[in-house]
This record gives sequence, C-alpha cells and structure tokens, in this order.
Amino acid sequence: MSDTKKPPQEVSEPELKVLRAIRDFTAKNGVAPSYENIAEATGRGKSTIRHTIDRLIRKGLLERTKWYFRGLALTPEGFVAAANGRKNRTK
Repeated sequence: MSDTKKPPQEVSEPELKVLRAIRDFTAKNGVAPSYENIAEATGRGKSTIRHTIDRLIRKGLLERTKWYFRGLALTPEGFVAAANGRKNRTK
C-alpha cells in the first residue's frame, strides 16, 4: 500500500456550498449537521447531498468520524477549500 498524496482537485460550486454548510453548522451548533440540515442550507436534495459528501470524502476534503453521531468533519484541506473556494495548492 503506497502513501502517495492525491493531486489537488478543484472544488465545484455545489461542493463548496456543502463544505461551507458543514463548517458553519458545526461552528454554530457544536455538532455536525444531518443530511437534511445540509440540504436545507444548500437548497439541494438529500440524495444529492449524499453523493456530494461521498465526492468530498474521495477528494480528501471531508471525513467520516467513527463512533460519533452525525460523524462528518472537514479535513484541514477542507477548511482551506471552504475559506478560499478551492483546495490548497503547492507551487
């Protein structure tokens, strides 16, 4: 098993909205949002949110935390993307 990093990827506008919704809800409430909370904040359906979350996890911008109710957390790269609108790039 190799420990290579994935190349930086652009973050789409819907992905950015989901990242920011998770970041903002967690900061305000101290717990991660439900899919329904994210859907309400972004104006998208819960099924679309689920697929978007799966993409963000594959991109390394979001992670599921085990053994925790509503276990979603932004990775450090996810916080950068939410703040800047794209994944942090190395030059």
